[in-house]
Amino acid sequence: MSVTIRIAGPSDAEAVADLLRARDATSYASNAVTHYLADFNPERITVWLAERAGQPVAMNAVYRRSLESPVGSLAAGYWAHLFVRPEARSLMVYPQLVMAMLRWAQSGGADLIYTATRQQHVADAHLKLGFVKIATIPVLVRPLRPGRLVMSRSRALLRWAGWAAPVVDASVSAGRAAIRLAGGVAAARTVQHDDRADAHLASLQSRLTGYIRTSWTASDWLARFSCTIEGYPYWAAVAPQADKPEAGVLMRIAERGEPKIRAAVVLDLIDCSVGKAHARSLLRWVEERAEDAGADAILVASPSAEAECCAYRSKGYWTSPETYNLVYRPTSPRGQAESLRDAAAWRFSFAEHDAF
Repeated sequence: MSVTIRIAGPSDAEAVADLLRARDATSYASNAVTHYLADFNPERITVWLAERAGQPVAMNAVYRRSLESPVGSLAAGYWAHLFVRPEARSLMVYPQLVMAMLRWAQSGGADLIYTATRQQHVADAHLKLGFVKIATIPVLVRPLRPGRLVMSRSRALLRWAGWAAPVVDASVSAGRAAIRLAGGVAAARTVQHDDRADAHLASLQSRLTGYIRTSWTASDWLARFSCTIEGYPYWAAVAPQADKPEAGVLMRIAERGEPKIRAAVVLDLIDCSVGKAHARSLLRWVEERAEDAGADAILVASPSAEAECCAYRSKGYWTSPETYNLVYRPTSPRGQAESLRDAAAWRFSFAEHDAF
């Protein structure tokens, strides 16, 4: 029996939510999923639904973005949420969904489609469909509970030495707290976390220039980062100088794997001050929020600019074995500009991706 593919709307919210629950083995609330998918607003997202005998078996989506680039503003689609139920994977649904997305883009929907994935086999499949690799982006990690992290990756260690993880992690946490005492008061004075922080951060990102990056409007930023797919809030903080925000950070809590690893994720850190003067204070704030939330580690996509990496290194972040493949496919003549293949020109953060 053949599969039919169509664009989903608000009336399909529950079917789409069921697919995402199956993908992630998580009981997401329907209203949180709907909000996360931009309320199916066609000006912000396009979602495709694949059905067999009237039953949803797969989905795909692109978030509409406007990219700043050397050739001017580009209409772009950020590709996300591709999922095919296991029982439908022999039906060639994956390429059909991708072709539907590309037809939409080529008919005027976008100048290019881009995405990032940490699964190498998925990246390889994208390349076979005409996508071009832009960059390999390392993930930086700041372990908070190293004992639990190590045990989660080795069932043998968990079985024979699982008792040691809480002891190791308690010692590390106590040492970290002692080191932080001296600078804690000063850091607290430079970080503002209230209802205005999100709006300030939306304004700050508009000051970034010279990169290929999403040009967020303040309203789109605030709508996008008001609620995670799990229904949790995003957390934002800014660092003011003379009451004018000069830097800010956006973060969230995410879980992955089995047993579950709880991670704090730095979605974006923007420091427009001279010498990146506020980044360390903001990262200290992230660490405190992460510890309060019981996170095992903090994750961030490594910035391409060396100056931005320095703050992370100084706060104990190291390069993990995990990487993301950033790929794109031009879908209009403007999207074929050679400058779009320059990895160093891109500013990619987890604010684009938000799936871990």
